[in-house]
Amino acid sequence: MEDDPQPQRQAPQVQVWRTPRLVSRPKPRVEQEEEMGNEIKLGDFEDVHALSVSEARAVVTAVHEARKKKDPENNPLRDRIHNDTPVIMHFLDYLDNFSRYKQEESLHSIAALFDTHPELTTVEKALLGTASWTHVYCGMRR
Repeated sequence: MEDDPQPQRQAPQVQVWRTPRLVSRPKPRVEQEEEMGNEIKLGDFEDVHALSVSEARAVVTAVHEARKKKDPENNPLRDRIHNDTPVIMHFLDYLDNFSRYKQEESLHSIAALFDTHPELTTVEKALLGTASWTHVYCGMRR
């Protein structure tokens, strides 16, 4: 009996699931136009009206004034005029610190001055309204 051959037991085969082999295809090159040129290319923002920091401050101030006049019951923020989150507070500080023209008359004067130059785009007007005149003067001297 010791010499009798024992039937060999085969281990059950476990089926292993393997992910299919990934085949990579070359991606088509995205044609991008040069951004450094004589023309301003803004992509999705081409027809959007740009605001200077002073104009943005005037808009935010007008919204806050309108909220102050509202009945607290109709205001979604109740008795507050803005959220007190750190991001909003930093944004308001930024507008106060970097807006060059804080009176509404000054904003109207600058807008009237820029309207006399139709060759300027709204982005250029916003940039000129935000830049200090020393930056503009130094840029002209180069």
